[in-house]
Amino acid sequence: FYMVDGEGFRKIATLSSPESGLCLTCSSDADGILVYTGNGISNRLGKQGIIYQRNWGVCLETGQLPNAVNLPAYRDRVVRQPGTGYHSATEFVVSHDPRG
Repeated sequence: FYMVDGEGFRKIATLSSPESGLCLTCSSDADGILVYTGNGISNRLGKQGIIYQRNWGVCLETGQLPNAVNLPAYRDRVVRQPGTGYHSATEFVVSHDPRG
């Protein structure tokens, strides 16, 4: 889990590939982001018969500090009174720059 500086809705992560020119930008109002990679993938059958290899995947998950309930400065972000709502927003934008 990576804590992200700032508050409110803002850009919190960018993934890019100079080889393909693809770029994924993640914006959110969350406190941070979890990054999962495909390190555990090894020779798995995927779509259209393609064999997925190690590191062929990545996932970004926005959220609150996992230990927030134990930290007074963050507790009120995860412990809610009955009947109160919680709202958060995350946006992913995929773009392509053919120049890489």
